[in-house]
Amino acid sequence: MTKLFERGIKAIEALPAARQDVAGALLLELAGRASLEYALTPEQVEDVRLAVAEADRGDIAPDAEPEWLSAEQSNSSMILGRSAVLKLLRQIQPGVHPDAEMVRYLTANGFANTPAILGEVRLEQGEDSSLLMLLQRFVWNQGDGWNWTLGMLERLATEADDSFANYDNFAGNLGRRLAEMHTVLAGPSDDPAFAPERMTLADADALSGRVEGQLDKALGLLGRATLEEDDTQAYAAWLQENRQRVMDRVRSVARAAEGRERTRIHGDLHLGQVLVTGSDVMIIDFEGEPARPLAERRAKDLPLRDVAGVLRSFDYAAAVGERNRPAASETEQDRTRERYAALRESAVSAFLRGYRGKEGAESEPLLDLFLLEKAAYEVAYEAANRPDWIDVPVAGLARAARQLLEGGTS
Repeated sequence: MTKLFERGIKAIEALPAARQDVAGALLLELAGRASLEYALTPEQVEDVRLAVAEADRGDIAPDAEPEWLSAEQSNSSMILGRSAVLKLLRQIQPGVHPDAEMVRYLTANGFANTPAILGEVRLEQGEDSSLLMLLQRFVWNQGDGWNWTLGMLERLATEADDSFANYDNFAGNLGRRLAEMHTVLAGPSDDPAFAPERMTLADADALSGRVEGQLDKALGLLGRATLEEDDTQAYAAWLQENRQRVMDRVRSVARAAEGRERTRIHGDLHLGQVLVTGSDVMIIDFEGEPARPLAERRAKDLPLRDVAGVLRSFDYAAAVGERNRPAASETEQDRTRERYAALRESAVSAFLRGYRGKEGAESEPLLDLFLLEKAAYEVAYEAANRPDWIDVPVAGLARAARQLLEGGTS
């Protein structure tokens, strides 16, 4: 019997008898079922719904219809009566879970652009406590920012209108809301988990080591990869030729972070972690990368890491749109390619303008540092999982490296 099953059985045994059917369904999910839609019987779904209703959630109708979300994600979620979203975690770890912790802190401190928590289901085993399920307020939306962006790109490829005003509003709103979130997280706190900390020289050197390690891994993989595109080969060759210069620059820029404040951040922010809600946005999914330890996911960092995540997501969306665009004449293809590039540039400008609260594209080497780290991570991911996609992050890595070398001091 695997450790996973042993853990699941312990979870079942620790719960009241009336809830053991739900825990059994969770065990099936942990054991590798692709979707809880097939792991839960209607009776078990009913049991979850009643458990929620009994937890003083009176605004959820007793006959609320469960609706499974089809989006690919690390957890399984269902909407209850368009009033709440119940998230069932697939990877259970004992300790304070960042998703619940972050949302509670943000909403308690006045940040309204993340869905409020209605309740939690936790497993208590001695001194260990593990989050099993998280119930949050349902927010009406037009989908997540990733799919909404792809829809925008598809329209750009097929319609005569080439206005970016709608998308610039979205990107600007996202920048403003992210800045507001970071302001809340940068405020004074009596909670050590949220109190900002000044970066020491040792912290700055640790940041440098982290980025250098990620870059070294990416360049090693590029040296062994088969690169099909001429542009990608040129980018990779330039990166290898300038390896030492970039590494030296990483160290000097990271050193300039000494004295800056580290705070809690989202940690895994991209367009898929944003809901489009009419003329506004909601930021969701604060759990970080589920495969990483909780302590690492709860670690403080510079807020620019979140900014870099969004900027890289704009880049990826444009690349996916380019690959998915419908067949057309060469002239139409060139026009669409130009539109996609213009949309990305316009979105980046609108987002940064919203985040900074001012016009201008002044150099910010620390942001380039985080863009470099993110793109290097993406190179490693694509090399291991989607080799035919590696050209996307390689271009981003080369661009970030050039910006880092050309920029001033932080």
